[in-house]
Amino acid sequence: MTENANLDARLQFMRLDVRAADELRGVKSLIMSALPGALDRFYGQVAATAQTRGFFARSGTMESAKQRQLAHWERISSGQFDDGYVDAVTRVGRTHARIGLEPRWYIGGYALVLEALIAAVVEARWPKSGFGGRRDGGARRLAAELGALAKATLLDIDYSISVYLEAAEAARLEAEAEILKRERATVVEHVGRGLAALAEGDLTHRLAAGLPDEYRQIQADYNAAMEKLGET
Repeated sequence: MTENANLDARLQFMRLDVRAADELRGVKSLIMSALPGALDRFYGQVAATAQTRGFFARSGTMESAKQRQLAHWERISSGQFDDGYVDAVTRVGRTHARIGLEPRWYIGGYALVLEALIAAVVEARWPKSGFGGRRDGGARRLAAELGALAKATLLDIDYSISVYLEAAEAARLEAEAEILKRERATVVEHVGRGLAALAEGDLTHRLAAGLPDEYRQIQADYNAAMEKLGET
């Protein structure tokens, strides 16, 4: 499935449609006004937490990450869920996988940011003359705006964690392949020495311990064969 198809399927399932995108654009100014303060509080929490502060230990790392998030939310709050959005959120997921930032901290951070954004929208919208009354649909409109905000946030979390898991799995497979490569090289080296000794008529050579567990039977069979040949 292509990335466009992946994105379309997600948007369709959670009904993050044209109408929801309009709702996001309707609160864009509120989101972007509240976001810097929300990110400041989030990174303050990061710096105060032993398990996360090390990821941003280098000077300027937090500020750089904050600016990228502001740019990313500029796209989200504009309802731009397109190839550029997928590229941006994919980079986030891969970066988290590369530095080892576990999804729980990412989700927790988003919870803090979303809390601040919801508060900003509610404070601006409720109660207001001409907005808060039941008759004019103010409550329904507020619910629609908050629903669109929640959907956009969860879409972002979904994409980032999915990419994180894919990158982590790719790294695991790569590490396993490297381990297998080294194991095979060890086996080839040991067996090669044994065959070279056999070619020279040396029946006293034995494969020494040190082969990976999966190849111990080869060691036992070779050594047993040399024992039989020596007896013969």
